[in-house]
Amino acid sequence: MKRKTTFSKIIAILLMLGIVISCMAACSDSSSTTKKSKDKNKNTKKTRKTEEVDDPEPDDDDDLTEPDDDDDDPTEPDDDDKKPMEQTAKIKPTEAASVQYEQYTSPAGDFTMMIPQGWKVIFEPSDYIHHYFIVYDPQNPCRRIVMQLLSEGVYDEYSQSVMSFYGIYAPIYSDLSTTGFFQAFGTEENAPYLIPESIFYNFTPIENLGTGPYGGDLILGTCNAADGTLMEMLCTADLQTFFLASDVTGVYVHMMIELTAKAEEFPEWEPVLAYCSGTVNYTQEFIDERNRQWQQVQNAISESIRIGEEIADMISEAYWSRQNTYDINSQKTSDSILGYERIVDTETGKIYRAEPSFLEDYEGTRYRRLDDGSDLYNRPIDGYIYWE
Repeated sequence: MKRKTTFSKIIAILLMLGIVISCMAACSDSSSTTKKSKDKNKNTKKTRKTEEVDDPEPDDDDDLTEPDDDDDDPTEPDDDDKKPMEQTAKIKPTEAASVQYEQYTSPAGDFTMMIPQGWKVIFEPSDYIHHYFIVYDPQNPCRRIVMQLLSEGVYDEYSQSVMSFYGIYAPIYSDLSTTGFFQAFGTEENAPYLIPESIFYNFTPIENLGTGPYGGDLILGTCNAADGTLMEMLCTADLQTFFLASDVTGVYVHMMIELTAKAEEFPEWEPVLAYCSGTVNYTQEFIDERNRQWQQVQNAISESIRIGEEIADMISEAYWSRQNTYDINSQKTSDSILGYERIVDTETGKIYRAEPSFLEDYEGTRYRRLDDGSDLYNRPIDGYIYWE
């Protein structure tokens, strides 16, 4: 009996141990599962937090603070407000604007004057009464100054025939006006008696600019050089009749002055020509001797050969203050024939000649084409302009 009880107790203890072990195992599994679940939840929270930072979901309120891509940045100017950069243009001065002067003294020392470097002077030896010279550019003979203190002609054909009988050629000046003189003077009939560098034909007046510096008129006109080149001429002369005999009437031509250049470039060269003519300075010895000789036929005329700066100023002032409709049309026509147009620099006011394509792709505001009828067409150009 006693042995049976002991065995039963052993069985019961083993059963209890098994139950305890099972419970412990179950608790361990539950704890491990709980820990894994917590770790998983923790990792999930970390991942979710990271996603919320990297890719935040905008709230309705966020639209008030987020910048709108379509709105303009107030610190950046609109394309419409941006001014285009001025393109760089290159200027080539005109020949006239680049002239360097030198003093010329006549071979006899009778007079001096300033002339452009490289120009030549043709001086005709003569008496003190008939004093004559030509200043010209050998590279462009249309640019020239012709001056003569006195020349003669006759009033009609009869007087011419009488002079011809004595072997003297005398041109006829029936029209005693300045225009009439230059129209009669610039003929093929007179050409053989003139120095080749001074020949011109077909003088046509453009405008009478008023009284010349020594009487007569100051006339602007056109004419042709010996080779046919169209020139513009600013000229003056004073004509007076005198009697060679009872039926022979002569004509004195006092102070003939001619300033010429090619028609399209005359406004450019007029200041140079006028300046040079205004620097002519005769010596007092020459003036005294001329007066002594001239007194035999009329009173002293010392003032008639005083070629001073005021005379050049008078000629230029009359030229630049004249009516300019003709010149505007003439310059536009000349530019068109030569394939140019006129450009004004709005910052400096200078006028340039340019190729017609100059403004094709230009986006700036500094340079612009001269308007039709602009008075600036009467200004001499300051140079030639082109893109670098």
